[in-house]
Amino acid sequence: MVTTNYDALYERAFESAHGENSVAVLPREEARAGVPWVLKLHGDVADASSIVLSRRDFVRYDAERRPLGSIVQSLMATGHLIVVGASMTDDNVLRLAHEVLALDARNKRPRTLGTVITLQRDEIRTALWKNDFDYVAVSDSLDQQVAARDLEIFLDKLAILTSVDAPYLLDTHYKGLLEGGEIGLAENLRAAADVIRSLPHEHRERWSSLEAVFDELGATPWSQSIKEGQRVSQSRSQRR
Repeated sequence: MVTTNYDALYERAFESAHGENSVAVLPREEARAGVPWVLKLHGDVADASSIVLSRRDFVRYDAERRPLGSIVQSLMATGHLIVVGASMTDDNVLRLAHEVLALDARNKRPRTLGTVITLQRDEIRTALWKNDFDYVAVSDSLDQQVAARDLEIFLDKLAILTSVDAPYLLDTHYKGLLEGGEIGLAENLRAAADVIRSLPHEHRERWSSLEAVFDELGATPWSQSIKEGQRVSQSRSQRR
């Protein structure tokens, strides 16, 4: 992920979901294999001297931070960017994009570099970036607050559709998310998980690998909560 913001909100949100030190902050920190990273193009609040804020900072940007721009250009050249919350008016970002577009044109390989997600329709920039960036508005509302909420809903759905994590599949709290044959499949797998847990210890160990998969898919938390609830109810009855 690349941002021109210098606050720490992104990494705080990421770490709240994935744990401490689960994301590397470039260029202040070192990129680590298997660890996602966020690139701070305009500096980091953790290093006040790195923040790009004044006009002089912008003018000197290319001379002092060209490697950072090269990372962004490699993303543009090898993938399709999703741009959210950026106005696409930053001089440095525009230069980086135009250089990649010029390279593509030189190699007779015209293509769209990415998709810019906007709150509301922007006819002027849509026309300006035609065939270079696709502009997509997430809301038809003229109310900024309604449009902002529509953007949140869109990003939530995007995260769901692109996520490969499925720790909820066997958790009955989320059975409403399943469709068609998935419903019966989940029921059968939960039943299989219960069978494995009912086996004698010496036999259950043989199935530990499969039980671990069931746990990862959400079978254990729900079963444990039921058992815990039963124990609490029994304890209260005994006290009465």
